[in-house]
Formats: sequence, C-alpha cells, structure tokens
Amino acid sequence: LARMDECPLGSAALAGTGGSSAIVDTADLREATEERPEDPKVWWQLGDFYEREGRYREALAAYERLQQLIESITTQRGRHYVGGLYLVAKTQTLCGEYAQAVVNLGRVLEHEPKEVNLAALNSTFRESHYLLGTIYYAHQEWALAEQHLQNYVRLTGDDARVAGMLARIERELHPERLFTRGGPRAP
Repeated sequence: LARMDECPLGSAALAGTGGSSAIVDTADLREATEERPEDPKVWWQLGDFYEREGRYREALAAYERLQQLIESITTQRGRHYVGGLYLVAKTQTLCGEYAQAVVNLGRVLEHEPKEVNLAALNSTFRESHYLLGTIYYAHQEWALAEQHLQNYVRLTGDDARVAGMLARIERELHPERLFTRGGPRAP
C-alpha cells in the first residue's frame, strides 16, 4: 500500500484511544522504563503518553517494545495477547506505514475466535477490522474495505460509525444499483 495523504477518519479519531497514563510527565515515564525495563505497563504508558501528544514515532517505538515484552510473556504462558500488536498497527497507521499496519492487523486477526459472541468480547478484534476497513477504504480497495467494515458491524451490532463508508463502497462496487426504472436514485 502506498502512503495516503489523508486517512478518512483523520489522526484525531485514531490517536489517544489507548487510555490514560497514570504517570503524566515524560521524565517520570522515561525513569520508569529505566527502573522497570521489563514491565510492559510502563512501555504502554509511555506509548500512550506520546500518542496523546501526537508524537507518533516515539509512541511507535514504545509500543514496539511493549509488543516484544508481550511476545516473551505469551511464549512462556502459551496464551496470546493481541492488544500490544494492535497498538503497534494503529500507530503505524498514524505514521503512514500502512503496509506494515495491514500485516500486523492480519496477525491480530489470526487469533480472532470464530464464534462471534467470543470475538465481540475483545474490542481489539472489532477495532482491527475497523482500522483495516478504513485503510482499505482510503486506498479504494473497496471489496477488502467492505469485508472488514462488515466484520466490524458483525462484532458491534451497530453500523453508525461505518455507515457512510459502507454506502460509498456500495456505490463503488455496485453502481448499477443506483438506477431504477424511473431514472437515477439519489445517492
């Protein structure tokens, strides 16, 4: 995927959705990562702080460290936690690294339960579908955008967030449906 000039939802809609850091000073956060470099929580806090400040490259580096720690923990425990990988992908999107974000979101969705009721319990899966849908939408890859946005709706039961995009995708994929016997139908 090429870099796009503008994400359809803008960086404000993606940024800062990870929560809020208990430690709010950069110096305190840096000190915490030095004192507890193996603690995923401090790396999450640092990434969240940078993300809310719009310092996406620095947020990405912190989230990548978080993901490394998560991977070592999941290897030891045999369980998969995909939230860190989602944060990496979301921040890659904010940095314009769409191809890598798509790869990482695909890795997240490899762990999505097949049962809708189970997948719906983890917001990371629905947000991964949403983010993939918006990336594909922005790149006018309509069928893939539709697939992921529909999966988002399937997991949330609500299409309000994506209705406009789905309507445009419908027009792009099925222009013949815009016409009736009486002439063109209003978009």
